Amino acid sequence: MDTSIRADFVLDLGEKNCSQLVMEVMLAIRHMDKGQTLLVTAYDPSAPIDLEAWCRMTGNTLAQRLPDSSGNQFLIQKG
Repeated sequence: MDTSIRADFVLDLGEKNCSQLVMEVMLAIRHMDKGQTLLVTAYDPSAPIDLEAWCRMTGNTLAQRLPDSSGNQFLIQKG
């Protein structure tokens, strides 16, 4: 079984906090087409909550959340 994630775009946000994290995701997804995906890696502990809320408020989809050895990865699909 192939469990690798295939994303159209990748964004590594390191330890950026909520406001920086959401701003970077917003800027990245702005240039994407509907249905394309963005794989975000974030180390901030509040990233799961922040990204889920942001997706819900903006009409995008948090398609998948993957624990990673160095942080968390989130696959966001543009709505």
